[in-house]
Parts: sequence; C-alpha cells; structure tokens
Amino acid sequence: MDWTRIDLGGELFEGPTNSYLIQGDSTVLIDTGVASEDSIAALEVGLAENHTSVNEIDAILLTHWHPDHAGYAGVLQRRAGASVYAHPRDARRVTATEGPLAAGRSDRRQALRKWGVPAEVRMGLESFFEDFSFTFGPPPEIESVTHGTVLSLGTLDFEVVHLPGHTAGHVGYFFEENGTNAFVGDTLLGEYTPNIGGADVRVEKPLDNYLQSLETIAHSGVQQALVGHREILEDPIQRIESIQTHHRNRSERVVSMIESDGPLDCWSVAKRLFGDLRGIHALHGTGEAFAHLQHLETGGILRSDITAERTYRYHHESKSPTVDSIFEQRNTETMWCYIYNMELRVIEKTDEELRIEIAGEDHTFMNVIKGALLETDGVVAATYDMNPEQSGGQVEPILSIQTDSNVDPLDALGDASRSVQITVNDFTSAFEAAHWPTPITGEMIRPR
Repeated sequence: MDWTRIDLGGELFEGPTNSYLIQGDSTVLIDTGVASEDSIAALEVGLAENHTSVNEIDAILLTHWHPDHAGYAGVLQRRAGASVYAHPRDARRVTATEGPLAAGRSDRRQALRKWGVPAEVRMGLESFFEDFSFTFGPPPEIESVTHGTVLSLGTLDFEVVHLPGHTAGHVGYFFEENGTNAFVGDTLLGEYTPNIGGADVRVEKPLDNYLQSLETIAHSGVQQALVGHREILEDPIQRIESIQTHHRNRSERVVSMIESDGPLDCWSVAKRLFGDLRGIHALHGTGEAFAHLQHLETGGILRSDITAERTYRYHHESKSPTVDSIFEQRNTETMWCYIYNMELRVIEKTDEELRIEIAGEDHTFMNVIKGALLETDGVVAATYDMNPEQSGGQVEPILSIQTDSNVDPLDALGDASRSVQITVNDFTSAFEAAHWPTPITGEMIRPR
C-alpha cells in the first residue's frame, strides 16, 4: 500500500495534525484537518507533491468527529465527489446542521455542572467554542461503518475497528502490509496522552473504554501505528504500556488527594492535577479527572454522593482494593467491554465454548442474537439464561455458545452480531425506500 503522511500543521489541538494519502487504483484520504486556510493550503501542497489533487480523491475515512480530523470533510466531498466514512456515533456529530460543537452544547453543560465547574468558567468555555466554530465547514453526507466492517476501495482493504474512549465513535482503519498496521487517529499519540472524559462527554465510562481500546490495538499485534498528530509510532506496544502506566499513576494521585483532602468534586481534583484551567482546558482537565474518579468508583476504591447543587463528590472507601489491583484486573480472562450503554463480561472461555454476561438486556434481544447464532456456520448450540442467579450467583442474562473445533466462539458471536446488523440495515433501507399510501392499512408497500 502506497501511503504518505501529510503534515497539516496547527497547534490548536494535540500538535501538528496528520492526514494520510493512500494511492492505488483508488485515492483515499484518512482525516481532513480543520477548515482553515492554513490547513487547506498544507493539504493541497501535500497532494500536489504526490502528483494528485483534491479532485482525484475517491474516499475519505474519518477516525473521529473532532474538527482537526473531520472539519474539512464536507468541502472536500463537494469538490471531489468523494464518499465519506465514519462510525455512526461520530457521524451524528459531523453531520449536525448546527455544527458539531453546537450540537454537543447540551451534553457539555450537563457534564460541567455535574463536575462542579464554576459558572464563569462554563461561560468562558462556551465563548471558546463559538470562537472556534470556523474549524468546521459544511457537513458532509456520511456512510456509516461499524466494528468489523471491511472497506474494500478498489484493491485497498481496511478493517474498521471501534476504539472508543477519546470519542464515542472513534475508529481505527487496520490493514495488512508486512504485518498488521493501523491508522489509529488519536487513540495513540507519541508525545501526549489523548484526552479522555472531556474530549467527548458522551462516552460511557471513558477510562474503562479507553483502556479496552488500547488492549484491542495491542492484541491485534499492530507493528506500526499511523497516528493523528506528529510522528508515526514504530513501536506502538511500548507506547501503549507507557500510557497504561501513566493512567495507573494518575489514579494513584487521585486516590491520595481524596484520602487527604476529600470529599472532593471533579473540578477540585482537576485543579490539583493540572493547576489553573481555562478555555478548552477546563473541559479536558475536568473530564480527565472525572474519567479517573469514575474508574476508581467502579473499582470499589471511591464512592460518590450528590450535593444539593447536583454536583458529584467523591469519598474514599475505608476498606477498598488497591489501584494496582483494579488495573491488573483488566489482564485477566474476565474482561469488561463498555460500548454504547451495553456491558459485556466474559465469564468462561475455551476453544469451543463461551459464556458471556450481557447486562441489562431482555428476552427480545437475547432471542434475536440466539437465533442469529444458530444460523451461523460452526455453531453447535446457543442458549441463554435470563435468571442465572439460581445457578451460579450471576444477576444478569448469560449467553452460552458451543462451536465446532475449528470455529472460535468469539468469532461466531461476532459473525452473528454482524448478521443482525445487516438485517436491520436492510429493513431500514426498505423502509426508507418504500412508498406509503394513505391510508396504508391492507396495502402492499412497494419501493418508490
């Protein structure tokens, strides 16, 4: 694969932004940069140096919704007629008619109040976002891609891997060339650790999600990480280990603060971690503090209460696990995966059998996934138990899968989930294409 890193410059975010040009029988661009004159000029120079131009771009692959990665996508699409791809969680932000930053205003305000950020700081943050609305051009039309999708663009194949944490719909585009390589956006950065918690307040359990995404990259065996800012990473596994250690150490600092000065809200912890926080740093710093506080509460080290002002405060539990123990727990066979609002926990896994807890789901969903599994090649049996507390102490539904010796049950579950998604997508397409007579009762529904 013939790819080139184009340095778009800019110091507004995590340092100079990268766009990647891939050339073959299709011309593909990974991320676009902001819709500013300097960034646009840098992109066009980079394209010209590689003997191509905007008009030659066939496809644009967005790693996430932030303006330094997606801000120019709409204009490029109009100029080139290119297809634009993104995960649906982030596509909603990029395509928002009022602009992505304005679309997130309500979520931000709610989070900032909950975190205890003072009113004058919140007002300053909204002024900051208004000043930077120029970073987005008009919205593009987006084709959604989800985890496991293989994008075939001419002879170029990219596997889409969902990497939530920095944003809710952050993805990487993985490809094979002398081993596994990946365009990972801002999930990995060489000089900074990507912000979590504040960079997208929609993310459920941001630190848990982010740590899981790091493990996803590590387990893929990726040899080269083509990152969103600055130089590419030739040893991504070493960088992943460094970031994991960084977050473990930060969690230790947070626990020490709560022990000595608690109870504290997110804003108070953020100021102790980062000092004076204004503008975008008020959001990112306080969000980062929240991510760690929530992770520690989930691990049983802290507990929270809510003040009369609806602000969350955190207390230290007198008898609690250690920080090391809750980080090391992620390396055991019992894994938690927090994606959207669904929690999955692998309870038991062998080469041919899998028992997985699916928190909060009902008979309808469990029947759908069971039916899809029974139609999946290599699946011998699929059952679910809605009341497992009677036989094992669990309180959430458990799905059990048995496969042939040559089929991994996790792979079978992935195939089944994708078949469900395809069926839903087909129904949605048929619904949207249908002609709806008035009245519709008893009428055959046909495409327009």
